Parts: sequence; structure tokens; C-alpha cells
Amino acid sequence: MGATAILAKMNTRWWPAAAAAVVGAGVALPLPEAKLPARRRVSFDCCGGGMRVTLLGVHHASADSAAEAADLVRAAIGGGRLVAIALESDDETLAIQRAASAAVGGMSKAAIRRHGERAVQRALFELPAVRHRFGSALARPEQIALSAELRQGLAAGRVHGYEMAVAADLAERAAVRVECIDSAPSAKGARYEAAARADGPSAWRAAAAHMGEACEIRARVLLRGGSLRLTDQLAAMRRFKPATYTAAVDERDDAMSARIGALCGLVRPHAEPLDRTAAARAADTSAPAELIVLCGAAHLPGIEARLRARGCEPCALEPDGRARGSGSAS
Repeated sequence: MGATAILAKMNTRWWPAAAAAVVGAGVALPLPEAKLPARRRVSFDCCGGGMRVTLLGVHHASADSAAEAADLVRAAIGGGRLVAIALESDDETLAIQRAASAAVGGMSKAAIRRHGERAVQRALFELPAVRHRFGSALARPEQIALSAELRQGLAAGRVHGYEMAVAADLAERAAVRVECIDSAPSAKGARYEAAARADGPSAWRAAAAHMGEACEIRARVLLRGGSLRLTDQLAAMRRFKPATYTAAVDERDDAMSARIGALCGLVRPHAEPLDRTAAARAADTSAPAELIVLCGAAHLPGIEARLRARGCEPCALEPDGRARGSGSAS
């Protein structure tokens, strides 16, 4: 199968990963993890200082991203002022991510590779949203077709979007509000199809050629199992697939930023702090409430720029990534 065919078969939402998997002459590789920017966490004071918003850019297929997200959420819960977490997901996708994560919980990577798909299908078979979508035609778990990104993740021994599931589970146990700020797959799918028609099929070939020309050294690394930088992948997408870039990145940044802005109205601290230290912090009305936003690293610059345009002020960060004045991360 040639590079164009491989790229065309990938969901356009995950184009950066698709571009990273194809190098010259139609060589298809296992999907490697993109190299994330070193700066992927930023905090803002919004609502006149009444809400501190922390954005964390994640890689949806990275165990390191999941651990980093979990640490951030745990620290915020311990601080006693977390009012909500906002996730780059929609209700149905988050339910699938959580069910899939629970289905393979405790399995080794090797076991996930061998048995993960069957385990996830069985878990989704019991999920009301999935059964409703398929209706009476769904008679057994094997009929459930998993998404491309979910299958690719399981083939690598992990769950795509695991960081979202972990964060939601932590927040739910602490009675912290969980908000999905992305659009439903049906809405995005229709928009992506229109964008793909606008860009035209020849753009895929141009994008693939560009990745080999502009990133020759990194392409050689790719052939040895390395990965391309996320910024390079996005630059190629923006240049050669402008309509798809607008639909997959810009428009979603607009929508997610608007939903984050709406959540900034939740300026009251959590009603029931988890311990005495948190209770003492909650009593300090000068400290802002907290909102944590987990989004793909590709969306971090756009959301950050839109929050700045709304008048949110960036916070100075401590070396460990905490906003100054936020207290202990315990």
C-alpha cells in the first residue's frame, strides 16, 4: 500500500500520527509517539484572579503523559481548590476511554497486545452508549469495531486516551466536576469530510513528500523507530491540508476555548476539602479556585492564545511546574 493510500485511510483527526507513520516510497511503520514540545504546561489567572486555569498538553498514546496528568490532578485535589477538570473529549468518547482502560487494567503490555482488543470489545458490549448506537443488531462483543486509534494503541500495549480516563476517575472519586469540552464524533466527522474534499486528494501526496524533504534527517530516524517532532507534523498539515487543519485544529481550539471560558464562571472552591490542610487553604479566600484542562499538545498553543485574547494573565511557574503561590503539591 502506498503512502497516499495509508494516509487517506487514517482518521484526519489523527493526521500528525499518520504523517509520522509514513516515510518515502510507501514505507509504513508502527505509529511512534510524537516528540512533544518541552513547554507543555501553562497557567493563567482568569476572571479577575478568581480562577487559575492550568493547561496541560498531552500525547494521547503516551504513558508518560498519563502519569503527568495524574500527578497534576492529584496535586490540585490535594490543594482543595479544584472546582473542575476539562478534558479534550466528548461524553461518548470519554465513556469508551474509561471502559477500555478498566478492561485492560492490571494487564502487562504483552497481554494487552494479545488480548486487549477482545477485552475492550467485551467491556464496550456492556456500555449503554455503545449498545444504543448499534441497537438490536448488536448480538455479541466481536461485532463492535474499535476505532483506528484505539486498535493502534492496544497493538502497542496501551489505551489511546488513557490520560483522560485516569483524570476523570481521580476527579470523580474526589467529587470534582468533569467537563468534556470537545465536540461529538458525528459533528467532527462531517466537518472533516467536507475539509478533505476541499483540500483534495493530491494534498496528501504533497504532505508526504514534504515530510521527506523538510525532515530528511528525522525521516531516517523514523525508519529506525524514532519519531518526528509534533511541530513539524503540524506545519506540514497546515501548509498542505489547510482546510483539514482549520477543521481539526483551529475550529476545535475556538470551541474548546469558549467552553473553558464558560467554566471560568465556577469561581467557588470545592465545597468539601479532602483533609485539614486543604480545609485551611479553602478558608483563604485570597487564593483562586482551580481549573485543570487536559488537551492534546497540538491544541495547547491555540487555546493559550485564545485565553490571552480573553484577558487571562499568564502565571509565573515554579521549577516543578506549579504556579507560584499555589502552595505545596502534596
